[in-house]
Amino acid sequence: MWFNSLLGGRNKCGEQAKFKAAAPGVMIEALGGRVLPSAAPSLPPADAIIVPLGVSANVAQQETLRVDGTFSVTGVHGSQLSAAIDANLYLDDGTPLHFTIDAHVKLMGNHIEGTPTMVFDDGSTMSFYYEIKLDEDTGVFEGDFWISGGTDQFEGASGSGEIYYPIATVGPLSMEGSLWR
Repeated sequence: MWFNSLLGGRNKCGEQAKFKAAAPGVMIEALGGRVLPSAAPSLPPADAIIVPLGVSANVAQQETLRVDGTFSVTGVHGSQLSAAIDANLYLDDGTPLHFTIDAHVKLMGNHIEGTPTMVFDDGSTMSFYYEIKLDEDTGVFEGDFWISGGTDQFEGASGSGEIYYPIATVGPLSMEGSLWR
């Protein structure tokens, strides 16, 4: 019935529906002896900020993430690989944030996965999960990482990207991706 009245049609009773403004964006439609709120769409003011349910008004900001550093394998015991990492994290502003990692990850032939934690000089931390495979043609382990959180300046952090480093006991470590915090 509401639809018919918008198009200038008639309702089933043969009467034109009557509308009355009740509040901004709400219309009252008289249907015979009944009065019902209309299903007319209500548009927010042009300057309104719309935040989906369950999302904080503190909107996360995306930053480009780049890591350059070195790793040193400190031990291999069965499928457990231990390594020490010394590196810098570069975000959008380019200021290097120095961190270290004492990593203990799982080595499965040409596949490595684990959840290391970056420990920054100011005491902040950022953890990530990664899975890499060996590219036999290049001799480089490469794959994806997913940031799973952190503390202090990285509390609530998330993001993802690519990680790669060569087969070696000592070598360069690189990561590129996005950070949300």
